[in-house]
Amino acid sequence: MNSRKVIPKLPPSGPAMQERLHEVGIEARRVVRRRDTGHYIADFFIPGMQTPIDPSKEWARKMEQRLIGLRVLRMDDTLADWRADKPVIWASVTFAVDTGDLPAVNGLAASWAG
Repeated sequence: MNSRKVIPKLPPSGPAMQERLHEVGIEARRVVRRRDTGHYIADFFIPGMQTPIDPSKEWARKMEQRLIGLRVLRMDDTLADWRADKPVIWASVTFAVDTGDLPAVNGLAASWAG
């Protein structure tokens, strides 16, 4: 099943974009939209940071696969370098969205007024 969604013409707020990510199975803990650039920053972590998570590269790949018009700009990971296996405990993905007219994929044109 292809669950890619079309990004809306009007960029949603950070919390609205977080909801859109959740709709396609990307469980970001927090999403903010920078007013100065319009770029989004999605943060991934597990509270308490005791459990490792996927690195930002993996989250970025999932985001690009599942959302049309999303362009990854930067990926950052925080490693628990005091632990022997140095796991990723916080990942951030900075991205932009293309708000132009985009075609639907498999009939999944979303109305994302947010």
